[in-house]
Amino acid sequence: RIYTDPVLSRLGAMLFIGVGVFNALATWLEVLLEPERISSSATSWILVAMAVAGVIGAVSLAPRVAGRGGERGYLQVAALVCFLAFLLLTVIHVDVFIGLVLAVAGLFLLGAQPLILEISERRAGHAAASAAGAILLAGNLGGIVLAVLVQAINGHPAAAFGVLAVAMLLIAPIARSLPP
Repeated sequence: RIYTDPVLSRLGAMLFIGVGVFNALATWLEVLLEPERISSSATSWILVAMAVAGVIGAVSLAPRVAGRGGERGYLQVAALVCFLAFLLLTVIHVDVFIGLVLAVAGLFLLGAQPLILEISERRAGHAAASAAGAILLAGNLGGIVLAVLVQAINGHPAAAFGVLAVAMLLIAPIARSLPP
């Protein structure tokens, strides 16, 4: 049932993209920011800011959203916010602004994962652990696929950020198709 359930498949697709985008950034951000002469130290701090904001989103936003039944709306907003953030990164070239944009993206991107798992738990019932495992595996696969995709174009930072933006945009209709 886990692999044939359309809702669980959609959740897996969203995690495939979301974890893929995060892993691609964590892997290639230094290379993508190198043409802007942003130091590896500054890039490390940008990634820390993104991760810390993401943890804050997962710990503070996700429980509130889940308590109100707003998972589907949050996932749509998160996809659009991250789409706009990565679109901005195609034209922003100042480390402080890049850090702020990625912190906002991290807040929404990582804040979405507990909500996806919450939906999967409700949907799968007694098979919740197996469903979560399958969805997390999809996320790990996305982490590999998108990191390799960005590696192929990391000599063109605007194109790489554009690909990540388009990937995030794909999540919005998937989230919209989830049952309320």
